[in-house]
Amino acid sequence: MSNPPNSFIKLYQPFVLIGFVAIFCVIATELPMPPSVFGFEVKKINFFSDFSTSKKTVSTPSIVNIKIKSAVDSLHFKGVTIENFYVSKNDKLISFIDKLKNLKKKKNKVRIAWFGDSMVEGDLLVQDLREALQNKFGGEGVGFVPITSVTGNFRQTIWSENSGNWQTISVLKNEEHKLPLGIGGEAFIPQNQSWVVFASAKKKNHLDFFHNAELFVYNLDSSASIDVTIDNAAFQHITIPASNHLQKIIIADNQIFQHIKIAFNVVKTMYAYGINFDTNEGVFVDNFGVRGASGVAMGAMQPYSLLADWNNEHAYDLMILEYGLNIVSPKTLQYQWFEKSFPKSIKKMEETFPDAATLLLSIGDRANNKNGVYQTMEQVPVFIAIQKNIAKQSSIAFWNMNEAMGGDSSIIKWVNAKPRLANKDYTHINAKGGEVLGKKLFETIWFEVKRRELNL
Repeated sequence: MSNPPNSFIKLYQPFVLIGFVAIFCVIATELPMPPSVFGFEVKKINFFSDFSTSKKTVSTPSIVNIKIKSAVDSLHFKGVTIENFYVSKNDKLISFIDKLKNLKKKKNKVRIAWFGDSMVEGDLLVQDLREALQNKFGGEGVGFVPITSVTGNFRQTIWSENSGNWQTISVLKNEEHKLPLGIGGEAFIPQNQSWVVFASAKKKNHLDFFHNAELFVYNLDSSASIDVTIDNAAFQHITIPASNHLQKIIIADNQIFQHIKIAFNVVKTMYAYGINFDTNEGVFVDNFGVRGASGVAMGAMQPYSLLADWNNEHAYDLMILEYGLNIVSPKTLQYQWFEKSFPKSIKKMEETFPDAATLLLSIGDRANNKNGVYQTMEQVPVFIAIQKNIAKQSSIAFWNMNEAMGGDSSIIKWVNAKPRLANKDYTHINAKGGEVLGKKLFETIWFEVKRRELNL
């Protein structure tokens, strides 16, 4: 007996329904879903995910990422990092860091020039950065020292004395801009028989002996000479030829001594700049801090200052620019003139030392008395913002020294600290404060070296 037609249809209805459901699931899985329907969020569903044989994509870190995260964490750096505004194709900061890093393998010199104001007078702060760098990367010697200085006896990293009849010329005096100033913005003119004495800093790491000594002069006098006495015994007479270029006179080479005297025999004008004390390898930091400097005058240095010769004879790998103490004032709220002028100084120095990186430091904290209470000057954050903008516009590196001190009101805490870290002028750090900042800047540089070693 045959089944009626309607019975046949009923028999296959479940299979038809299953087929329609399967087709719907395929379409729902493949088609993009709207973010919401009638205000309700719609999530994409894969009805066949449990049957898929393909590997699932899991958002877990790769092995490479795990290593990088571990490497970063291992540095444990909580200090103030350098803000690098160099463009990647000409990143001189990275080049400098690589030179430091490679000192472990290559016997070479890395030179740093610190151009600043009275913040580093007497070698404060700079001496601590120098010592930390030499502890880590090697080097013996204080670096370049000017012939004379108003802080000669205050400085603890070298002892000096002179005959007292030297004439000093400076970039701070407009009428002397066209004279052959040294790279630090100063030059010293001896009279006949003028002399200068330097003695090493006893019981100071890396500074208790001299090894190499080089005198820098500009001399047009064909009859000029110097008499050099080392450790009050060894004597040599050196004739200095006439030249229209900067001259580097080697007066000691790979020796060990602690005392040197140089007497000048001149008839015509000679310009002397200073003596460089170093060894054949390691890191050396030259302090060109000048009391009263704003840094703006550096942009006014003329070719008379033999700028190209300095790069040939005594090139640098890093220039640190630290200014502001002689600019920020409670009575001054506008600093557009500095924002316009200081980039010219940066450009001038970069042209002079084209292979050197440039690191601009912000001003530290300063405070003044308002109604009987010391407070951070309201001009300080304004000026720091300008300095950072200058660094950014000039495509150089920037380090916030104010933040490293502790930020707002930190100078007040430094003055009240035991032991005291800053003077009661609420502007200048003291030797202890210099130790703190020098260590912080070193740690920042060391962090950059370690990060570079890890390719981070």
